[in-house]
Amino acid sequence: MYNAYIDLFFPYKDVEEKEIPLLKYIVKRIQEADFGCEERPAGYVPQVIVRLCDESGCEADREVPDADLYAESIAEGDTVYFDADEKIRKV
Repeated sequence: MYNAYIDLFFPYKDVEEKEIPLLKYIVKRIQEADFGCEERPAGYVPQVIVRLCDESGCEADREVPDADLYAESIAEGDTVYFDADEKIRKV
């Protein structure tokens, strides 16, 4: 009975997990997030806006913690990806 339940609700339990290819980006620009004349809220983690260019040439801006860039020594021109926890990583 239990195996029938497993087979019914988890038909792909025997399928091997495949690694998803990483989307890689080139860092085109890094700029400080702008708050204008407003103060930053309490507990705010400093963020930067990173302009990313994917392998097909599409560009997008993404806000990431400034400390993550320092931890990975990421600078403009570097190739990066985002891990499963959505943290930016240097290739």
